[in-house]
Amino acid sequence: MKKIMVLLLVVVFVFGSILTVVAQDTVDKKVKITEKLNKLQNTSEAKGTPNFITGHLSENAINNDSDALAGGFTAAGIEISTDTYEPNGSMTDAYGLTNGLAYSSYIFYRSDEDYYYFNTKGAGTILVTLTNLPSNYDLYLLNSDGTAVAKSQNGSTSDESIYFQTDLPDKFYIKVVGYGAYSTTQPYELKVIFPDPQWYYEFVNEELEQDDYNNSIYSYTYEKLGAQSVDVHISIIQPYYGDILYIRDLDNNIVATYEYDMLKYVGMDGIWASVGNCSIRVELVRSNTSPVCDYYIDQVGYYLTYPLF
Repeated sequence: MKKIMVLLLVVVFVFGSILTVVAQDTVDKKVKITEKLNKLQNTSEAKGTPNFITGHLSENAINNDSDALAGGFTAAGIEISTDTYEPNGSMTDAYGLTNGLAYSSYIFYRSDEDYYYFNTKGAGTILVTLTNLPSNYDLYLLNSDGTAVAKSQNGSTSDESIYFQTDLPDKFYIKVVGYGAYSTTQPYELKVIFPDPQWYYEFVNEELEQDDYNNSIYSYTYEKLGAQSVDVHISIIQPYYGDILYIRDLDNNIVATYEYDMLKYVGMDGIWASVGNCSIRVELVRSNTSPVCDYYIDQVGYYLTYPLF
């Protein structure tokens, strides 16, 4: 009986040792495999070689991990830029544009398409320009249904431009594509001007200056070429009996008149005066000369579809 027990203990010991060796060997193999995979992955990322297909970067690789790829290329001594305003590869993901501002971006691979959108607030002309082209790119203007209403397809690196007249407020899309071309290093520049009229204001500190030929006339002219309307704010410190304030337009027509009986009640609240063209002249006629002018222009504005910088 004792011999049997001893024999069983020996068998258990030997079998347990075998299992321990096998288990340890398995763990060692897993560690070595993991180390090899990590080394391979690090090497591939450093060289920028993953996700290549027939010599070009995979679209999925660029869309899903463009930052990591750019880092890999930089580590390998290859300069590469990161695509901007992504994702914008469809009308659903289109990037919204601000009127009159320029945007720089890339056609990052051969089948890349960039979509943008904007909303018009009325009838008028839409101007879209695509410049600084590294290769042959094309430009399309789409309506809210996705139908192309205008396009520009000049050859080579020639600038692309679209002029389109819209009759009603609408949502429009812009599509930029490469004609079998792309660049990850040179961005194109896109700009759109569209009907979106609004008032743009700025603060000034101007007084009505005395006329050189008539000491009783003080005037100030504000002009913004291209504006649909302009206006000024007039602050009145001290009106004098007999003062008359005239507002004149671009053609020197009088569009408003303010006499002393009205001016004396205005006070520091002042007067807003507007004309329906690009130039306004504020003219003060005084029946008695004064050593100082008590009328000041402290704010001006213009009405246009885009800001004038």
